[in-house]
Amino acid sequence: MPSSGTSRSAVTPQLVATGSYQRGLESFILFGMSAVSISIVLEGERSQFRSREPMRGEVIVKVHETCQCDVLRLVHMHDIRYDNGNERSIELVGWTLFEGGPWKAGQEHRYPFEVAAPGFPPTYRGKLMSLTWRLAVTMYRDNEEVVVESLPFEMVSGKEAGLAVGAIPPADPAAVDDIPKTSLFMTAGLALGGVAVTGLGHIADSTFLFVTGIVVGALGLLFFLGSIMVFKDKKRGGNVQVDFVIGEHGEPECAVWTRPDAPIAKIEVKLVASELLRIGPRKNSAKRKARVFGAVITLAKVSPGFYRGPFPLRASDNVIWSLSPGTFGNISKAEVGWEATVEVTLSPPGIITKRAVVRVRPASGAGSAEEGD
Repeated sequence: MPSSGTSRSAVTPQLVATGSYQRGLESFILFGMSAVSISIVLEGERSQFRSREPMRGEVIVKVHETCQCDVLRLVHMHDIRYDNGNERSIELVGWTLFEGGPWKAGQEHRYPFEVAAPGFPPTYRGKLMSLTWRLAVTMYRDNEEVVVESLPFEMVSGKEAGLAVGAIPPADPAAVDDIPKTSLFMTAGLALGGVAVTGLGHIADSTFLFVTGIVVGALGLLFFLGSIMVFKDKKRGGNVQVDFVIGEHGEPECAVWTRPDAPIAKIEVKLVASELLRIGPRKNSAKRKARVFGAVITLAKVSPGFYRGPFPLRASDNVIWSLSPGTFGNISKAEVGWEATVEVTLSPPGIITKRAVVRVRPASGAGSAEEGD
């Protein structure tokens, strides 16, 4: 590295960006007793990047007083913030721009870089959490690393990545005739248990046991009768299965399977995306939830026992992805999640309800099921 004038040191290129729009962010820092100005100048037509899109620019160092820099690095920083005050910055990947040597007063050093934008997740700003990205420059001196400049940028996952939607667990259309009887047995057991406690109270001449048994038995009987009605509806409609399939135009569609001879009047699917935070220990955590999207789909009959309807979102820069940002501080769980609630209306009147967790991720590239985060 020359001791005066302008010096250049390039990062090994991964991808090459194009464009002429430039923006710089100046900062004046004191590093020990020496003063320098650091600028990140980013070339490109926008400050928004897609997954692994090329980012090209340069870091400009203007030296006002002679100082020592052991290492100068460029890094991708991922910032996670929750609305209860917890926040964390994670270094995803870094590149060395300069290693070892003094900077003398009056010098200007330019360090070009050509790097790929991060993969997943994209920038997200919600009600309970935010996930953002920035380019940062760090300096090492005496084994201490200091962030001396940052330049925020937006990460998006566009329509070219596609949209993959699936229920967890996946549907099993062959299970529509498998009607579980667990609730019948449980509620019948509750009713019989109440009767037994009542008898015990009568034998022991205990008013408390007698009354408790009557209450438990009555509740058990009510639940049992309700379970019989639900069981009868499921016998008519089947063990409803829900999942998502690819439609004729390559877009995801919600799919529901019922018994082929089910007397269906209407099938609706309520889709909700929510942010969830659990604050405190897992066994005794405070739950906070915020709804960020909701839609109702009415499904159409495709064939006996099979119904479909369009997923309400299409691949775009504004898709709400399923996310798990991470836990730290007093956060025991954090996620952006989807849930589907199927309501099958029968004729004569009857209702079958089925719920499923839904995963929404890119169909290809970073963040997809094949590649991971």
